[in-house]
Amino acid sequence: MQQSGAGDKNEGSDTRGDVAVDHEDEDEDLAKAFIVFDLNGDGLISSEKFEIVLKRLGVLEENSSRDCRTMIHVYDTYLDGLLDILEFKTMMF
Repeated sequence: MQQSGAGDKNEGSDTRGDVAVDHEDEDEDLAKAFIVFDLNGDGLISSEKFEIVLKRLGVLEENSSRDCRTMIHVYDTYLDGLLDILEFKTMMF
């Protein structure tokens, strides 16, 4: 029998089967979210695509292009003005 709080040390660890499943679910959800933003299927998200989707979702105001460019720039490790799936994952977590 496990004492209360004893499992806290292992949370987030990949040593437990249920945690591995959680990571698989997260990766699958992330891939689905990425596809939503990757409007033309080229595997990249531009600030323009990001802005279009956020406006469709009602999360972004009409004149917020600069905010989208800034958000992309912060996570754009390749400095190409675009986010790939790995950069998107970093932004989401």
